[in-house]
Amino acid sequence: MLRVHAKSRNLSLIAGLLAFIGMPACGQPECRDSDGLVGSCCSDEIQCGSELVCFLEFPAGICSRDCEADRICPSGSSCVLIQSKSKGILGRFCLKDCGEDVSSCRDGYGCLQTSVPYIQVCFPN
Repeated sequence: MLRVHAKSRNLSLIAGLLAFIGMPACGQPECRDSDGLVGSCCSDEIQCGSELVCFLEFPAGICSRDCEADRICPSGSSCVLIQSKSKGILGRFCLKDCGEDVSSCRDGYGCLQTSVPYIQVCFPN
């Protein structure tokens, strides 16, 4: 079970088991042509833009930032709390916004609706 809380409101989304968190990225696609923005693929910190880090726990890596303390994310992204049924609370991360008015998610990621209308984020399929 996955719970996604966006910004500071108490929001949730049930999307399935987070089996990929903490597992090696065997068979995951290589990261190419990263633009360094939130949600971009990465294999090291150099590929991510200013104030972002590369979280290799996500498939093919993801440029993001830990927003646990301040809940602040760059424009075009939302701070979401990621919680796994098997691993508990994993923390808050900035994830790329998606939907009709925003560009689509990268390969291997889908647009998931939170419980707040109009707030959707890209998350691994």
